[in-house]
This record gives sequence, structure tokens and C-alpha cells, in this order.
Amino acid sequence: MEEFARTRRGSKFFDADLPKIASMLERIAIGLEEKNKIEEKKLILEQKKWLKENREEAKDEKIQEAKDYIANLRAIKNGLSPSDDQES
Repeated sequence: MEEFARTRRGSKFFDADLPKIASMLERIAIGLEEKNKIEEKKLILEQKKWLKENREEAKDEKIQEAKDYIANLRAIKNGLSPSDDQES
């Protein structure tokens, strides 16, 4: 390795090529970090959207369950079985 470093090609490799490679690797790493941050933000936004949609769905389901429960109570109060009231 020391012999290679003493040659013209070795000198160019260690003095010019290797620093360029290191610089390019650093640029790649920075680019990947920025891309990952953007992807992470997108994922967080998608998760928030999904949670909001599912909360609304769950809320709608709970409202429907409450309406069905009230309808059943009314049917019982009126002397009908809950299934009789739902059929009409």
C-alpha cells in the first residue's frame, strides 16, 4: 500500500479521488436523511388522516347504536318486541 501511495496514480487517488468519494458519500447521506424526513412527515400526515376518518366512522357507529337502543326502548314501552318495531 505504501508503494502505491508513492506512485503518481496512488498520489492522485489519495489526494484527489478519495476526498471526492468521501464528499459524494456525505452528499448522498444528507440527501437520504432529507428524503427520510419528508417520508416521515408524509406518513405522520397519513396516520392523522386515517385516525380522523376512523374516529368519525366510530362516532357514526356509536350514534347509530344509540338510535337503535332508543328505538328498542320505545318498542318495549309500546308493548312491542324490539324486532317487531324494526320490521315496520
